[in-house]
Amino acid sequence: MERFEPRIKGTTSAANQRIDSLMLNLGKGKLFVPDYQRDSSQWNIKKKSLLIESIVNGLAIPPIMICPSIDNVDRKEIVDGQQRLCAIEEFVSGRFALASEEDVDYSENVSARIAGKFFAQLPDDIRSRIEDYELSVLTLPAGMDRGVRLEVFRRINEGGVPLSAQDLRLSTFG
Repeated sequence: MERFEPRIKGTTSAANQRIDSLMLNLGKGKLFVPDYQRDSSQWNIKKKSLLIESIVNGLAIPPIMICPSIDNVDRKEIVDGQQRLCAIEEFVSGRFALASEEDVDYSENVSARIAGKFFAQLPDDIRSRIEDYELSVLTLPAGMDRGVRLEVFRRINEGGVPLSAQDLRLSTFG
C-alpha cells in the first residue's frame, strides 16, 4: 500500500494583529496581494462602510489568511482577505469617506458619529478603536507551492452559498 502524503506539510498558525500594525506591514510591502487575486475595487462604499462600522462596534469579521512568500519568508502573501484589508487601508489613509446615513443603515450607537466622515474627521476614541482592533490572521505553512495556494484561495471563495432573500429576511427580522 502506498504511503499517504498530505499536500501541505507543517501547520497553520493563528494570531491576532492590530489594524495599525497590519497597515504598516501593508505599506512597507511586507504584506502583498498576489496576482491571482481579483481587483481590490470589487467592494462599493456601502460594503466598505459597513466593514468599518463593524470594526468600530467590535463585531467579529472573518480572518485574514496569509502565507509566507516562496521567494522571501519576511514577506507574506494575502491568500484571503484582500478586500477587507484594502478597504481598511483606503479608509485609514483618507481615500474615501464613509457612506451617509441615507445610504447605509448603521447601528444607532455610531451612526451620527461616523456617517459621511473621513478617518481623520472621526472622534479620537473612534479612530483609536479602529487602529487598536485586532484582526484574526491565519498563517499557512511556509513552502506551499503556487498551485496549493491557488487551491486554498479557490476553495475559500467558492465554498460559500449566497444568502437567499428569505435567509436575509430571517436574519433581519428573526
